Amino acid sequence: MLSKNLLNQAMAVAHQAAMTDIQIELDAGILLAALQVGTEVQEGDEIRATLLPSSPAYIELTDNVDGIGRLFVTDASLELELKAQDGTYNQVAIATVDMDAPFFLSVTANNGLAPSITGQARLNVQKIKLLGSIPWSPGFTEDVALLLLPGMLPGITQAIGAIQVPSIIGYTPAIDEMWVIDEEKQYIAMTGRLVPEVLVATAPSTHITISNASLFSLGIPETSSNTAIFTLDSDNPTAEALEYRYQLDAQPWSAWSSAETFTLYDLLPGEHTMMVCARTFELVEEESCPSITFITH
Repeated sequence: MLSKNLLNQAMAVAHQAAMTDIQIELDAGILLAALQVGTEVQEGDEIRATLLPSSPAYIELTDNVDGIGRLFVTDASLELELKAQDGTYNQVAIATVDMDAPFFLSVTANNGLAPSITGQARLNVQKIKLLGSIPWSPGFTEDVALLLLPGMLPGITQAIGAIQVPSIIGYTPAIDEMWVIDEEKQYIAMTGRLVPEVLVATAPSTHITISNASLFSLGIPETSSNTAIFTLDSDNPTAEALEYRYQLDAQPWSAWSSAETFTLYDLLPGEHTMMVCARTFELVEEESCPSITFITH
């Protein structure tokens, strides 16, 4: 059994260490391709976005098919900067934002429990402060914030780290089920098993397809929106169901799941790479995890 207070304490520690401050840099062409409006940026401009939560992220447990609960980030500052010709970055706007998303807990490689985003985030821009001699418009600033925030949220869960679970030498813990057990939604119950380390075993292999890709550019799957639906087809050497996890563009790995289809929302326009790994009931992982490159709009 695990309390939500323990998870929230871990988030408070990560916040105090500034580990939940997230920064990304991107070419303005990505914004222009996604928003298709605005004169605030031009092709070749370089933008830096920094997410600075004013307080620790926290979780609330729920009985929801999307996850075991929701992760909340409130009153965070999203600082937007434009690179000048001398190489320095100048602030153009600051947006105060709230966001939350469903999460699940998964066992990490070092036998810990860590949250992983499992669905579409809800976003809200509270207010916007415009800065600089050539400030962005409020509408363009809000559009940029809503475009960038979904990709920054997984960085917060990665910074939180993992809560260690008991382990025995020669065995690896595996979580089979997880659910909220009390009416006040304060505790998570789990069932699982200790899997003996297998020295010799046949590993699974996986093939990835994007079911909503209808266009192809130079042989690369291409979607007509910012959503991608993935379908997995695997060679399973065992009689038990496989589990899968995925990684988008070198972001944190997802939680392990038996689902053979999953959907990613609010992707930035352009080229992406998705990597998927499968593992057996005995926790034997795929030896060479496949990847697929695709384009979204």
